[in-house]
Amino acid sequence: MFSGFAWRPGSSPVSTHANTRPGAGCPGATPPTPVFLGPTRRRSASSRIAELAAAIAVAVPLVAAAAPLQIEVLREGDRFEIHAVVRIAAPPKIVWDTLTDYERLREFMPGVSSSRVIERDGNRLTVEHRGEFDLLFFARPVRLRLAVEHRPLTTVIARSLPRLADGSASTLHGFVGRYELAVVRDGEVRLEYDARFELAEPLPPVIGPLFGTMAMRSAIRADFEALIREIERRRAAAPPIETSR
Repeated sequence: MFSGFAWRPGSSPVSTHANTRPGAGCPGATPPTPVFLGPTRRRSASSRIAELAAAIAVAVPLVAAAAPLQIEVLREGDRFEIHAVVRIAAPPKIVWDTLTDYERLREFMPGVSSSRVIERDGNRLTVEHRGEFDLLFFARPVRLRLAVEHRPLTTVIARSLPRLADGSASTLHGFVGRYELAVVRDGEVRLEYDARFELAEPLPPVIGPLFGTMAMRSAIRADFEALIREIERRRAAAPPIETSR
């Protein structure tokens, strides 16, 4: 995510539901079969594949999650489309501040080794991320330079730029990502995320289309878990809101 464009599968199980939306993905593409994932850990290649193939959804919601996290991943070759949505029991200001705290992403987002704001002009920013992206037992470096637009407390839009400040190429082609925040009731926010991108380096053939889609969903889930945990930490640390008598 801009909070987490460097993804790494997590270990905390969260209920995830993959739903195929008609018309999503590239024209003519066949949506992947929904697969439910449990926790992933560093194991041998064979045991990790077996675990993914046999995994089922386990409903263990995070404290701040007011409703189960839903994640959909559509894939055609090395092109991916992501849709995720979750309801979070936290004030919108805390959710927004956590989501856009680019300089501290490496402290709470898995796989992010560095994140910094290169330029800022009002609500338009240039942000660079570096880190590592795990797909099953393969680790890939991640380098991203993003043109980011803020619509405070409601929307974050990011588009990838071809090269970073040091001239190195981005590892994702044509990345476009968008977060939408909406207050559904007092103290509860609906956070929706949509993204599409193409991997600059093709996935190894051994991963295959099914496991590649499963691993991507697991990685996105790990990012959202980390984001929600940080939101919960900040909410717990915030001073209580005084109410008038």
